[in-house]
Amino acid sequence: MRISNEILKSKIDTKGYTLIELIAVLVLLGVIALIAILSVAKRIEKAKEEVCKSYRMEISQTYKLQLQFDDLEHNEISFNTYLLEIDGTPCPENGKLVYKDGVILCNIHSEVNDFDYKDENDVIPFL
Repeated sequence: MRISNEILKSKIDTKGYTLIELIAVLVLLGVIALIAILSVAKRIEKAKEEVCKSYRMEISQTYKLQLQFDDLEHNEISFNTYLLEIDGTPCPENGKLVYKDGVILCNIHSEVNDFDYKDENDVIPFL
């Protein structure tokens, strides 16, 4: 009997972690996870910008070559037709592209000052 009482006492006297200690550890892990998620999200956004920039540079070069090959001048219709002919979506976030002063701009990834594209679907109707 003595042995079982001693075992029971030793189990009762053993202290574990308190609730406050567990909550502190969970909060700390949450903060670390939040920092990691924000860091990864920022890197993903930066990668999307770089992909869009790379595609725009490539499309700009090939579009200029196409204009020279066909002996055409740039106009909005020929640029939009060229965009329809290429495979895939140039911008990973489906941004609208325009050709301005020999540079292709994206409404999502280009500087706001540089992008003055107006789509008739973006206009607020006058009542």
